[in-house]
Amino acid sequence: MGTSRSCCSDAYLFYFDIRIHIPFCLHSEGNIMIMLRRIIFLAYFKAMRIISRTGIARVLLPLKARKFLGQLLRSAVCKVVALDLSRPYDVMGHRMYLDPRSESARDIAFGTYEHDTVQIFQKLVKPGMTVIDVGAHIGFYTFLAARLVGDNGRVYAFEPNPEVYNILVRNIQINGYWEIVRAVPKGVSDEKRIVSLYVPRERSDEASFYFQESADNTRIEVETVSLDKFFADEG
Repeated sequence: MGTSRSCCSDAYLFYFDIRIHIPFCLHSEGNIMIMLRRIIFLAYFKAMRIISRTGIARVLLPLKARKFLGQLLRSAVCKVVALDLSRPYDVMGHRMYLDPRSESARDIAFGTYEHDTVQIFQKLVKPGMTVIDVGAHIGFYTFLAARLVGDNGRVYAFEPNPEVYNILVRNIQINGYWEIVRAVPKGVSDEKRIVSLYVPRERSDEASFYFQESADNTRIEVETVSLDKFFADEG
């Protein structure tokens, strides 16, 4: 009886001080396509960082032209780098379903999301800490915190948007973090109240309690709570 050998490999992409881990199986066409999409997006991301750091665009183009071309290029890249939102993605060691209405979905999926902030966060959060994630969205920092605080720590994830909260809960379930993470379907304010949350139709991660003059917004009523009252009730 013959033996089979796994042809799964690990790949790494390096640019600036960022290392991107790309696990894939050579025999899987689906995983190879994911890898290729990730490489395309990372090449775009690297090019944008070079342009930003060198100031080339500021010298050659006025602000309006830079914004227009930037949006046009990102839109083109996003069409090429399509995401399969029916399945979870590997995100810094966690499995995560993404928000289909989030501008940051590709950055999260392909490892380019808030790299500098993540590095600072990882240095500050220690085992056994209690972390409060206000506006937790789908749980990117929630799960990063959960891994850092460990079994003796606690993470409270507040997310008032019902659609996004459902994704957050789903991600908590598939990562087995119920003992560490407490998901709260509320916003945080100075007191308990019902307020309007304005959610951009295509950018749910930019939802705000402050009115934004845009026809692109959806208004929903959500509950808020003060942290003092919440933790007093928690005991």
